[in-house]
Amino acid sequence: MKIELNGHHLTWYVHEICMHCLGANLAYRELRLILVDVQTRQSRLVWFQLTSFLHHAAMVSKFLAPIKPNAVASARATALKEILDVEPSSEVLSRDARDNIEHFDERMDRWVSDSTPSILESVLDNRGDCDYLQVSEKRVKRLLIADEMVFVSESRDSSKFEVRLQSVFEELQRICTAAEQWIGQSSPYTFTLPKHER
Repeated sequence: MKIELNGHHLTWYVHEICMHCLGANLAYRELRLILVDVQTRQSRLVWFQLTSFLHHAAMVSKFLAPIKPNAVASARATALKEILDVEPSSEVLSRDARDNIEHFDERMDRWVSDSTPSILESVLDNRGDCDYLQVSEKRVKRLLIADEMVFVSESRDSSKFEVRLQSVFEELQRICTAAEQWIGQSSPYTFTLPKHER
């Protein structure tokens, strides 16, 4: 069955994407502020903001690349990628961070069942710190390589993955701009909204 999405439908989706792009923006900017403050650099505030950023990015990813698409989800994904000019290589489409957030409980269960003695969760200054800690040989809950703004964690199969946060942030900014332009030029709705700062 072929699904036709009209401008009203697309507006609902594009508005939701805008909201998550803005949420990611706020979380990322707060994360950067937390990292420059020696009082908060190694605190849980880092993980609060990082998780918030990744959650918002994952929500945008879900709209653009559903895991098990039905007819509506497929039509939605195709239409949104086209109007927002999202390439197949887009940083926001990677499933690594998205799966990490959604299946975190399963990894913790595995660590418990394997009697894992230590799990890394830290902000590291650079890659040299990764080598020093022998990250490749250990379980990784969450690591942030601060000088590159790279998030490191584990996939469901225990392999390590990296997410270049700055690249995801920039792609979300671009998507947000495209979404706002589409709403202003192509949405059949008329909106009166307060001005917001990004």
